[in-house]
Amino acid sequence: MSKKKDPSAPDRFGIAARKTHEAAMAIIDDETEARREKTRRLRAARLERETGVAPARKKARTSVP
Repeated sequence: MSKKKDPSAPDRFGIAARKTHEAAMAIIDDETEARREKTRRLRAARLERETGVAPARKKARTSVP
């Protein structure tokens, strides 16, 4: 007799795919936050250079996963 797979058992390929997806999304989120911070700093520096006035600093945004 052949052993039938339990339909409620987790799919091992699905588990691996989910872990890979979560890791990739974490990397993408980190890169996006770094890009936004760099853009904010560059805009502030450009504004300061153009106007000669330093802009008020905003509080850092915290990302909620």
